[in-house]
Amino acid sequence: MAENPDSKDKSNEAIDFIIKFLKEHEKNLDRLNGELAIVIEQLGVNTTELKGKVEGLEHKIDNLQKDVTNLIDYLSNSSKEK
Repeated sequence: MAENPDSKDKSNEAIDFIIKFLKEHEKNLDRLNGELAIVIEQLGVNTTELKGKVEGLEHKIDNLQKDVTNLIDYLSNSSKEK
């Protein structure tokens, strides 16, 4: 059964939109991560506990960024296969 070309175009457009959306969020996460590091540095005084919490957040953000990158790669490759 042949696939409808319009349906394929809409599918590719949707995937492109999702990829663009995910890349935008990845950039925002990078920016926020940098801003968070600056805030911690500026607090300076007794930041041991806060620093530990932030490092945990940074780790979670890094994992989320990796997941987003993997999803973008997967979506990009699946749209090329169609």
